[in-house]
Amino acid sequence: MSIGKQPATSDLRLLDETERERLRAEGWHFSSDKRKAVATTDEDVDPLHLVCRSGALASPTVLGVLRSLTRPVELKARALLAVATLAEKGHGRGIVLSQGGADVVVHAMREGANHSTLAANGCAALANLALGEGASKVLAAQGVEATLEAMAAHAGHAAVQAKGALALANVSFVDEGEARVLEAGGVRAVAGALALAPLDVAVAEEVCDCLVNLASSASGRSALDAFAMWGGDGGGGGGGGGPATVSAGLPALLASVRALCRAHPECSNVRECLACIERAVSVGCPSRRSVLVRFTPVPPRLVSPDTEPAGALSWARAEPVLLGSYHANSSAHRPHVEARLLHDGRCLFVRFDVHEDRHVRAQYGACNDPVYRDSCVEIFLQVTRSPSDCERSTSDCATQIV
Repeated sequence: MSIGKQPATSDLRLLDETERERLRAEGWHFSSDKRKAVATTDEDVDPLHLVCRSGALASPTVLGVLRSLTRPVELKARALLAVATLAEKGHGRGIVLSQGGADVVVHAMREGANHSTLAANGCAALANLALGEGASKVLAAQGVEATLEAMAAHAGHAAVQAKGALALANVSFVDEGEARVLEAGGVRAVAGALALAPLDVAVAEEVCDCLVNLASSASGRSALDAFAMWGGDGGGGGGGGGPATVSAGLPALLASVRALCRAHPECSNVRECLACIERAVSVGCPSRRSVLVRFTPVPPRLVSPDTEPAGALSWARAEPVLLGSYHANSSAHRPHVEARLLHDGRCLFVRFDVHEDRHVRAQYGACNDPVYRDSCVEIFLQVTRSPSDCERSTSDCATQIV
């Protein structure tokens, strides 16, 4: 009977434990049926097939493949998928974790960092290992950091982004995990995955699950709001025509999730995320919003940014700020409104774009008429050296009240 070959029928007999141990030492693996010897050795075993055949008993062999310094990266990718399969259920998860599985997975991910399939399967394995009581061991093994490294290395790979977002979502179920995700830059990674979400429903589902978990706490809402204010780069400056970052806070995220709803109207995860972010916006966020306004050398004209002449330095330079905070007693009618701001060193220019297809009212035409009764927009300005406020309202027919 040679190793790696199917034994003869006469050899398929009930083996005593001594003979089973001898065969194990020679490289045999046994299924749950004690009358059969599995005709594979460590050299030719498919880890996923072995798990499907032997369940949690295969855990030492699968982890051995990941620990090996000589196994090909493709086989290790299969082994990570096998770990993810084992960790779907509590019993298998507990066995893998007790054998140091979280550390083994992280080491394998970093060793094969350039392999996208391995990265995706590694994130899937960490996501399942983080369920239940496993989050603490995943955190101790630097599972959050390994996930973020994989997402950054494979920014355009949908499977890596989806499974990475799932891992971050599962770790964030516990307070310690959420804190680690936020500290390690998880919001930036989720925002990057969000860019792929309109094109891939799997990415949309996992990203939205992660956003729901993060937006459910005050610290998570603050981090989401702060990232939107930074505009993704954390920098900015408006003087002398230099680049500036426009703050939109949670409303910017709300606009992105609304776009996801239009892209994937059938996805319940996206709809749940939309409701969660809408609640977060209505509750408000403790962080203070600020708008850094871009410089324009010439006063802008009141035309659409899409119809400006080529090379015009006006509204096209201003990033839109979505207005998404509503008074608790306001009506359910909330049209899409964006504001743009520019300055030329002497004047502040403010532009509103209201996408309204109904309920448009424009009756007042004289200066200082009560245009607030019409369909109008308002801006309230306060000079930092004075406690007084300055209000300017403009109605649908361009009547102003100062």
